[in-house]
Amino acid sequence: MKKLVLSICLVAGTAVGVGMIALPMVLCKIGILPTIGLILGVWFFMYISSLLGAEINLRAGYGLPIGKLASLYSGRIASSIGNASFILLIYALLCAYLYGGASVLQSFFASYMGWSFNLKSIILIYALLLVLILIAPVKSILRVNRFLFTNFLVLFGLLVLGVLPPYN
Repeated sequence: MKKLVLSICLVAGTAVGVGMIALPMVLCKIGILPTIGLILGVWFFMYISSLLGAEINLRAGYGLPIGKLASLYSGRIASSIGNASFILLIYALLCAYLYGGASVLQSFFASYMGWSFNLKSIILIYALLLVLILIAPVKSILRVNRFLFTNFLVLFGLLVLGVLPPYN
């Protein structure tokens, strides 16, 4: 049960990071209506993809990664395509998080500290710090994730309470 809760926190933290922070931040430059349309389109695509993935896993009888599912139903070529797609997805997420985090740090340093740093140097330092975190034992990473996700939930709850009208 403990592993299930930790896995849920890990996936929820990633989904919140991408869906609630990164997408609106990137899409805000094109306007509100195109942003809403694109976010709804991305949501629909992810919803259909998750339903299809769940259906394929149910037909297989047990949970398998996409490469094994492709191998089971379509052969080695489909398995290779599935594995390559997964690796490209991970690479794209890594690039997005590095660029997004570094740009936030760059604007933070420029706005609040008055320091001006090159974006490439911030990305390099940010990537090295992430590597140092990721070479730690898995239990340590899960503890940090649990701590950060708990803080996120507490702060989100305080934010919701802060915008509620006062009770008279």
